[in-house]
Amino acid sequence: MFFPGFSNSNVRVHRQRHFNNARHQHQFHFAREDGQADGNDIMRLLPLFLIIIVYMISSIITSLQSPAYQLRPSSSYPHARRTETTDYHVPYYVSDSFAKEYASDRHTLYQVERRVETEYINYIQNACYEEKVYKQRDIQQARWYNNEARLKAAHEKRLPGCEALEKLQEQARGR
Repeated sequence: MFFPGFSNSNVRVHRQRHFNNARHQHQFHFAREDGQADGNDIMRLLPLFLIIIVYMISSIITSLQSPAYQLRPSSSYPHARRTETTDYHVPYYVSDSFAKEYASDRHTLYQVERRVETEYINYIQNACYEEKVYKQRDIQQARWYNNEARLKAAHEKRLPGCEALEKLQEQARGR
C-alpha cells in the first residue's frame, strides 16, 4: 500500500466501474427507438458492402483464369517448352493457345519465363529441404532402434531435389 487508508480493491472497483461506463457510452445504435432501420444506417454500411462485393468479383475472375504454364505435362498443357531468359533452360508445359497469347509479345513471354524459373527454383529448393528432413528423420529412427542396416540405407539415400538444386547452382556459376 502506497497511501494510508486506500486499499487496492477500492482502486480496482473504481477502474472497473469507469471501464464499464465508458464501454456503455460508446456503443453504436444502428436502429431507431421504434426498432426500424434508418436510411443513414444503411448508408454507413454501404462502403463495407462495396468492398466485399469487389473482393468477391475479383476472386471469381482470377479463379476462372487458367495459368499460362505448368511445370508438369497434363492433358491441358501438352506442349513442352524451355525457358530462354537465362542459362537454366527450365522445361515447362503450355496449352494450345499459348503461342497466340504470349509468344508474339517478347516482353510478356520474358515475364512468363521469369515466373517459370522462379517457381521452378522454389519448387526445387522446397523439395531439397523436405528430402533432407526425411533423411534426417530416417537416420534418427535408425539410431533410435539401433538398426545398422536402416542407418546405412538412410545415409546412402539419394536426394534428387538437392542434386537438381546443385545442378542449377553450377549452371548459375558457369554463366
